[in-house]
Amino acid sequence: DIRKDITVVLEEGTEKTKRVKSMHDANTELKKRVDDNYNGTSETMILTGIKDIDEKGGLQTSDFDVIAAESSQGKTSLLNCIMVNAATAGIPCMQFSMEMMSHQIAARIAAPRAKISSGVIQYKKLCDWQMNELSQALKQTDGLPIYFDDESTISFDSIVASIRMNVKRLGVKLVGIDYLQILASTGNGSSNS
Repeated sequence: DIRKDITVVLEEGTEKTKRVKSMHDANTELKKRVDDNYNGTSETMILTGIKDIDEKGGLQTSDFDVIAAESSQGKTSLLNCIMVNAATAGIPCMQFSMEMMSHQIAARIAAPRAKISSGVIQYKKLCDWQMNELSQALKQTDGLPIYFDDESTISFDSIVASIRMNVKRLGVKLVGIDYLQILASTGNGSSNS
């Protein structure tokens, strides 16, 4: 029925018009953001615990930030540091890794607190004092809102689906994807990307 088709098109047009903002709307949003920053109540700013980044406004929930460098320059360590600092401040975080499983990332996070290398933690028999130090380190990080999805690293689409679901389910505000180039180079990206 043609009337039904026209009604659908008109309703879609109305929905799209709702997304259009005026200059007044944009200025109102900007003023709120400025006031929130001034009052220290910003909901978009994620502090990293890294002075040079935080002095420039930290990370923003709507931004896509890339940490890029040559191999073995500390990108994963920096990502873990940012995740732990943000989670310590109560920001729910989610990390995907193309190279490591969640327990391996947990070992890297625990290592500096336990003063034991992550390799020793994972692959060697620990002595009593090391067991005690590791136990204390795990207690420090156990309640942090950091989440992992080891199963969704097979494609861009599965990562995006997991992010969307966990933003709703867990309130995730910061997502780290470690070594995205591996996913792209294996051809597991979306056919639509």
